[in-house]
Formats: sequence, C-alpha cells, structure tokens
Amino acid sequence: MSEINDRIAALEAELAQLKAEVRALPADDELTSRRQVFKRLAIGAAGVTAVGVVGSIAQAGPAAAANNDPVLIGSLANTGTLATQANYTGSADTAAFLFQSGSAFAPSAAEYPCALAGWASGAGNLSTGIYGYSALSDGIGVVGSAGGAGAVGGLFQGFRASVQLVSSISVEDMKLAAHDRGDLIATTDGDLWYVADDGTPGVLVKLAGANTAGALHLLDTPLRAYDSRSTAKLGPASTTSIDLTTGQAGDATASAVPNGAKGALVTITATSTEGSGYLSAYSNALISAPATSSVNFTVGQDIASTTVVAVDALSKIKITVGPGATLHVLVDVIGYYL
Repeated sequence: MSEINDRIAALEAELAQLKAEVRALPADDELTSRRQVFKRLAIGAAGVTAVGVVGSIAQAGPAAAANNDPVLIGSLANTGTLATQANYTGSADTAAFLFQSGSAFAPSAAEYPCALAGWASGAGNLSTGIYGYSALSDGIGVVGSAGGAGAVGGLFQGFRASVQLVSSISVEDMKLAAHDRGDLIATTDGDLWYVADDGTPGVLVKLAGANTAGALHLLDTPLRAYDSRSTAKLGPASTTSIDLTTGQAGDATASAVPNGAKGALVTITATSTEGSGYLSAYSNALISAPATSSVNFTVGQDIASTTVVAVDALSKIKITVGPGATLHVLVDVIGYYL
C-alpha cells in the first residue's frame, strides 16, 4: 500500500507542476506548445485516477469467499447476521447457490442437485426455505416454469399440507375481479374455485367448500344400508331415520358413507306397496320432510329410483312415507360426496 500511496503523491506533484507551467505560458506562445502542455496535464490526471482506483480495490479486499465458506451479505436488526452460502463445487449432489439457515442442508435429498436452494432447519426465527413476495398489483411472488418434456413447473411436499392456500378475498369480491384461465382461488369462507376462462370475473367453477359436495367417491360394490323386510313395513305418514355408514345383515361391518360426507348417491326401492303414494328422502338434520318426492308408486308396484340425498354429520338420512300408503323400503348406497 505504501508504494501505491507514494505513486499517487508523485503524480499529484507532477500535475501541480504542469498547472504552473500552463499559467506561466505567455499569451502569444505558439499553439503547439500549449497543446503539448495540456496533453501532459490530461495524462497525469488519468494516471492519478487509475492509481486511485487500484488503491481502492486493494483496500476493499476480495469480493467473494472461497468455496464452502459463507458470504455475509448484510445484517438484520435484532436478529443477527443474514448468512448466505455460495458453495457450488461442480459435484452432482449439491446446489449451485444455497440460502441456508441452521445446520447443513442434505445433499442426498431428492430435490438436489439444483440451481438455487433454500434450506431452513428452524433455527432461531428462520423457518422458511424460500419466500417470494411482490408488492405490485400485477406482480408475482414466485414463478415455477418447466420447458422439458415431462417436466413440472412446481413440486410441493409436506406432512401437514403439500400446498396451503391462504384466503384473502371474499366470494363477493372475487366475482367482481378480473381473472385468468388457470387461476386457483381460495376464498375467506373456505371455498376453492378454479377459473376456466379469462374475464371479469371469467368462468368460475367451484371445486369444493364447507357447504358444498366435492367429487363423487364410488364404492367398489353397492352396499345395502337398509331393508325394512327384516322388520316391518313403513306406514302412512311415518318417518324413519337410516344410518348409511354400514351395511345390514351379512354386510354389517362393511363401510359405506364416512362421517363428514355431504351427500350420498343411493338407490331407493319401494316394494310390496299397499295403496298409491310417494316417499321423500332427505337429510336427518332436517326437522320436517321437504315438499318433494324421491319415489312415486302405485298399488302392488315394485319401483326403484337412484338419487342424490344430503346426509347429516353422522351420515344419516330420513325417509318419510306419504299419507295413505304402506310399503317396504330398501336403500342401497352407490357412493358418497365429501
């Protein structure tokens, strides 16, 4: 460093001398003489600048650490130093650039090798591997893209949830906003929506929610949950509660509709009818029967109808027989909705 400082001092002295020469030149001196002096003056100034830059670099030191050494890129108030590790060694089981918190990452994990890794062991307050955020109204926090055949844009794994959607918009506001095809939206009331086409709001398809049935789960084999022929006929204006969770007789241990289901796909059969009439099937949670029928029959008729019926929290339904009829009733479960 002393040699560099000496060189800068010598150049500065030379510049001072050249400036003095310029001031001493007579006004009527030849132009060529003045040009030569100014040229020497410019060269001297450039030399001082170059040596100064070199001196600054020498004083700053290296910009990066060696492989496997941490690179400190800043600090956070009250939380200590934010450490970043650049440790790409060219081996096939590592990460090109690793943001690390806590103990060393696991290069044997299926996610490696990779170009960019975020590893958090839960030490201190750092428990998120990689976090993306954009404050722009049309910004994107994290983009996952794949161009190769068979590649996927994003892979998420987790014990509690592979993907957790945090609701921040109500159904009412969602139906007023613009959406793009492919958007997946969770609303504050617990519903999940898919956007099938662009627009404001676009074509919205409700996939699931607290008050709606999801996909149909078909049983491998239909299960008979109720058969009044093993007991007695149902009389006029009678109401019977039926459990759809298990089968009757030889199928008593077989599972049908699980608790927590929203509805069931059932076939209801009316047989050995005495008098013409109807019956209604509905959720056991309702106090009274709805003003609708599920099966209509005449005297001596055997007739079946397949329908979807809501269930209560314990997967029970009710069947109410209309006035003026007596009959046997069979209920077979085909599937259920969660």
